Order: sequence, then structure tokens, then C-alpha cells
Amino acid sequence: MIFKNIFLSQSAELAFIIGLSILFYTCKKSPEEIYPYPNVDEQLHEYFKKFEEEGKKRGVNVDLIKSEVHGSLTKINANSIVGICNKNTTRVIIDKDFWARSSNSSKELIIFHELGHCYLKLPHSSNATHDGVCLSIMRPGNGGCLDYYNSKTRDKMIDELFF
Repeated sequence: MIFKNIFLSQSAELAFIIGLSILFYTCKKSPEEIYPYPNVDEQLHEYFKKFEEEGKKRGVNVDLIKSEVHGSLTKINANSIVGICNKNTTRVIIDKDFWARSSNSSKELIIFHELGHCYLKLPHSSNATHDGVCLSIMRPGNGGCLDYYNSKTRDKMIDELFF
């Protein structure tokens, strides 16, 4: 009788461990769900995803993972430069001080601008209204026109990126 109880105890313990293992394995997130953009700072993921989604809405298949675009937040030691696309490494670099103080709209604008260079291979565009308002996300950063990237102008400016 004692032998039978020990055997049942060990069997129950083994079943419990197997059950927990199965539960853990089936509930575990895939690497893509945990970290969908390899070599991209986690704070940039949301904006990389938005870029892909905006392309898709406009019939453009954007795959930043497959294209191996990287992204990082780091200190940029240059006056008035808050973002860089290193075309040799397809790395988007955003100034971490700018990022910390920026609105979501400004973050989206800078990420979309740099991905415009690194992914879409777009040059700068100086298109502006007669009042000096920028018509393109791809405007140069030298202050040649005034940014009015907001909820009213957003869709039109993103359209211009993908067409």
C-alpha cells in the first residue's frame, strides 16, 4: 500500500509538471510578438509599425523586418539635427533628447521622414505653399519651410510619401 501511494504521488507530480510545461509553452509569446523589429529600439516599434500600416493602406507593401532597417535612439551632437538615415547601414538614428521631449506627432513625423530616406529611398523635397508651409514629410531640416504636420494635414503628407 505504501508503494502504491508513493507511485501515485510521483505520477501526480509528473502530470502536474507536464501540464504546467504545456501551459507555459502554449501561452509563451513568439519572438515576433515580444520584439517584432530586431535591431530597433523598442521605443521606435510603434512608429515602425505605423509606417508599415500607412503603406499598406495605400497599397504599398512595407516590410521593415525583411529589409533589415535598424533604428536607435542616441545622442546626436549636431545643431538642429534630430534624425539621420545612414543609407549604408539602413539605420535610422533619432536624437534621444529630441525623442524625450517630443509629442507623438513629432515622433511620427521624424520616423516617417527617416524611413522615407532609408526604406523608400526618397530625397528631400522643398515643396512648400506660397506662404512657406511644408507640403512634404521629406522637407529638408534646414528650416526652409514651416511644418504643419497635424491631424488635418497628416493623411495628405503620408499620401505624398507613398505615391
